[in-house]
Amino acid sequence: MDTAVFDAAVIASDQFPFAIAVISIAVAWLAYAVLSRGLFLVTDPIRQGLLDLAEALCDEPTFPEEDKLLVSAALDQAYSTRTAWWMVGRSALLVAGLLTRTAKRPDKVEYPRVYARTYVDFQIRWTMAVLGNSAGATLLFATLLMVIAAFTLSASALARLLMGKNGGGHNGSAMAH
Repeated sequence: MDTAVFDAAVIASDQFPFAIAVISIAVAWLAYAVLSRGLFLVTDPIRQGLLDLAEALCDEPTFPEEDKLLVSAALDQAYSTRTAWWMVGRSALLVAGLLTRTAKRPDKVEYPRVYARTYVDFQIRWTMAVLGNSAGATLLFATLLMVIAAFTLSASALARLLMGKNGGGHNGSAMAH
């Protein structure tokens, strides 16, 4: 049998689109698994570093007890894929809140300089560590973060342009013409 005839028969077969779909899904799944494992390995040192930061915060006598409990709970979530997806959901709600202007700014708590930077480092590393548990959640979170940044930054820049240097938009001269 001629190879060209066989290839044409396979391509013309009803099973060909199904075979392509199965192969595509298998390749995508394998790529996602490799990406997830690599992301997990890259962020694991960050997870390990959370312990040192948490210890420093919890040993600080003036650090609020309520926040010590939050830090302790955050350590429990450092390897949680569910928490990574929860963060994506919260980010999506934040985008929706920004678009409808119902998002409320969280109350800002001022911490003493002694441990303020350590607490901020802990929060940033915790976010990276948790998102490192799921490649899909990381991609969606990054996308939502870009949408939030683009919306908030673009809106303020656009508002400045529209207001003009007078601060009030137009000076009435455009309406006179």
